[in-house]
Amino acid sequence: MNLSNLVKVSGANQITGVMPLPYSKKYEGLAADLNL
Repeated sequence: MNLSNLVKVSGANQITGVMPLPYSKKYEGLAADLNL
């Protein structure tokens, strides 16, 4: 999905830059769930 890709590309980068690693991992899992 385009929205999922957009969130994964722009959102994940911002989250990774601002938030700690564990949160980034959790966010990645959420994005993966949205992909399914």
